[in-house]
Amino acid sequence: MALLVLFALLAGAGTALSPCVLPVLPAVLSAGVTGGQSEPVIQAAPPGVRDQLASVATSSFVDALNHITVIAMVVAFVCAAVCFATIRQQDFVQQGPPAAGN
Repeated sequence: MALLVLFALLAGAGTALSPCVLPVLPAVLSAGVTGGQSEPVIQAAPPGVRDQLASVATSSFVDALNHITVIAMVVAFVCAAVCFATIRQQDFVQQGPPAAGN
């Protein structure tokens, strides 16, 4: 058991000290973009992947906005349908002078 813990510590230290940013890039990118701070994350990335990260951040934002819009549309449609179904003709108030036949 102690050997496994020692190996895990060494593997974690090796990953933390390695110059390769790829193992931790998804976690850093998601934390930065989720917080709305995609620009510092993109600037901290290696120059070769900055364009790809900017594209992914933009497309993720647009995709999330699209989902929010679809959800809002469904909620609005359901509310309109419920209002149409539940409002009765008797619920309307007559405005102006009464009709001649009454």
